[in-house]
Formats: sequence, structure tokens, C-alpha cells
Amino acid sequence: MKLKLLATIALILFFGLFSFSQNNVKDLLEKAHLARQEMNVEEAIELYTKVIESDPTNIDAYYYRGWIQSVFNATTSIEDFLKVLELDSLHEGALHSAAYYYSFTGNDEKADYYLEKALNVNPQSTSNLFLQMEREIRKENYEKALMICNQLLPQQDESSIWSTLLERGRIYFLTGKNQEAISDFETCFNDHAYGMYSSQNFEMCGDAYEKIGELEQACEKWGWAINHFDVDVPSETAIQKVESKCKK
Repeated sequence: MKLKLLATIALILFFGLFSFSQNNVKDLLEKAHLARQEMNVEEAIELYTKVIESDPTNIDAYYYRGWIQSVFNATTSIEDFLKVLELDSLHEGALHSAAYYYSFTGNDEKADYYLEKALNVNPQSTSNLFLQMEREIRKENYEKALMICNQLLPQQDESSIWSTLLERGRIYFLTGKNQEAISDFETCFNDHAYGMYSSQNFEMCGDAYEKIGELEQACEKWGWAINHFDVDVPSETAIQKVESKCKK
């Protein structure tokens, strides 16, 4: 009888501690999500790390810790995304992120590997269509990339449409359609100012203006390119254009 009583008490204590631990993890995860949404980067990373320490199989904690790190430094996020895929090989978000990471670091073979795995999960999702478009641009299949762009745009909401417009602008520029490129670039810069634009994007828009003979607007965009230090370092070509073509 005494052994039964002790076993019962042990079970009560175990499930009580388990329940407390689960509630604690849930609370930490909610706080981490809130910090991420408010872009409190260091706090979010610290909270997601605490979740992982308490629950080493928590997929959301690995994924969102990787995601928030990738926004500011893509090279620090891959281990978290690969851990997510170790726990769930069909996690579409992690597959996309791994594909983007390897594309960003110039490993096209691995980028294509993770893209193909993502496509097998859901070929027509907006994220997968975007990755297909990026792949076709890398391969210089601009006609196919443009077709995917135009398929994707009606499916996107205001918070994400800028990224596809930006890519369509690049495609137009690379195929010599400068007026159309300018239209898409300017729509991004003016109507979707929250988007993440690089110095190269502003420089390309300036180049498009130059090609249609609008040097004043070209200089304005090249000026934006060389003063855009919050995202990346401007190219030497952008600096040279301002110095040789814009300074009076």
C-alpha cells in the first residue's frame, strides 16, 4: 500500500512539473514572438534561446530565431534552419530559408536542392513561386521569370508585394525595358517604403533613368545608392557615376 501511495505521489509530482515546464515554455515563446514582431532583436533571440534550452525540439523557436537573425545577417541563421529540417524535413519555411541562404552565399547547387524540396511540398505557394522566379533570374531565363512574377503579384498582399515588384523591375532592366523598370522601382521606393532595398537597387534604377536620357533623376538615385549605408555598402561604380556624371 505504501509503495502504491509513493508511486502515485511521484506521478503527481512528475506531471505537475511537466505541466509547469510546458506552460513556462509557452509563455517564453509568446514573449519571444512579441519581441520579434516589435523588432527587439536581441531580446527575441535571447527568449528563443531560453525556449530551446527548455525544449530542444521546439521547431518554432529554432525557426524564428533563425528568421530574425537572417534579417540582419543571413550567414548566422543557417544552423537553426537546418535544425528545423532535422526535426521536420517538410517544413516549407525552413526549406525556403535554406535555399535563400545558399543562394546568398553563392552555393547554387545547394540552393537548388532546397528549392526542389520546397517545391515538392507545395509548388504553387507564393513563397515557392518567388523562389522559382529567383532561380530563373539566376539562370537568365528572364521570360520565364517574368511570367512567374506576373502570376505571383495578384496573390500577394501589401506587405510582401514590394519584393516581387523589385524583382520584376530588375528583369525589365536586364531585358532593356527601362521605362517599365523605372515604373516598378519607383512604385517600390514611393509606395512601399518599408521594403528592404539595397544600394544596387537604387543604382540600377539610376542606370535605367540614364538610359532614357533623364540624367537628373539618374543622379538622384545614384545619390541614394551611395548614401544607403543602413543596408549595404555602395558599389564603386555608383560612387564613380556620381563623381563623374553628377558633380558640377
